[in-house]
Amino acid sequence: MLCIVRKKFRTICEGNINPKKQSHILVQVKENQKNLYKECMRHAEKYKIVEEFDTQTYWRNRNESRLYKKYEFTTHRSEFVTTLVIVEKHVDRIVYVRWERTVKQTTEKSVYISSIDLPLQRLAEVIRNHWWIENKLHYVLDTSFWEDKSRIRTKPEYMSLIKCLANNIMRLNWEKNIANARFRNGANSDRLNKYKYLF
Repeated sequence: MLCIVRKKFRTICEGNINPKKQSHILVQVKENQKNLYKECMRHAEKYKIVEEFDTQTYWRNRNESRLYKKYEFTTHRSEFVTTLVIVEKHVDRIVYVRWERTVKQTTEKSVYISSIDLPLQRLAEVIRNHWWIENKLHYVLDTSFWEDKSRIRTKPEYMSLIKCLANNIMRLNWEKNIANARFRNGANSDRLNKYKYLF
């Protein structure tokens, strides 16, 4: 397992964050972690599937089907990893252009490793909850607050904290479009005085 991933696993699983309680972790293995990703895929081809679970959702003109497959994952690279989960996501996206309708089909494959063996349905819920956070927070920080384009190099975590605080305040005041809310707040500072939880 890669050094950074192994250190995170050790820190969490050995209880170094909260010494009184042992924790567990479920982490996505991305393709830029080449060795670990290839090992997971080889493992999936070699061993039998322990459990399968699939879901069907329709959201924003998209039909999404996810197939979750769980494998027992014991490897010499880490004594903490016990479970391998592979998610195959198939999306049929309906796009309306004038009066024409086109359907785009995409397929994505994600790999997750876990330090605890849970029922696959529960692991699926954890994975989906993670993406809810990704869509509601990290994606907004990237697109509305330009987090990835930030050139701040001295203690950037402080500015990141301020951006998260601003995002949370706008969410608590029922702002649905954060980028639009930032524009309107900049054009009219009186809107900010009406916000709750600001002062």
